[in-house]
Amino acid sequence: MIAPGIEPVASDNLYHPDRSKVVVTAGVTAHAVQVHHRDIPELQAHGETPHSAAVVLEQGFAREMDGLIDQCRREPFQRALADIREFLTPTR
Repeated sequence: MIAPGIEPVASDNLYHPDRSKVVVTAGVTAHAVQVHHRDIPELQAHGETPHSAAVVLEQGFAREMDGLIDQCRREPFQRALADIREFLTPTR
């Protein structure tokens, strides 16, 4: 599920999203969790559930990418965003 208003990331055939790169830890309160991407830990999000926090993280990565002009700098964010979206996809 992609958050409303966020464009899908163009995927290349060489990269396969990895949901295990999304790290979930305890939040600042007993009823919250914090998530971040293993490769870019400085961007974090909080929520009541791992899913809700990951949606906020997805939105944060999309905003960060808006300011990146250079494709070399965008690529790690695109891959992280693909991983986050894989994390948000229900497993079968």
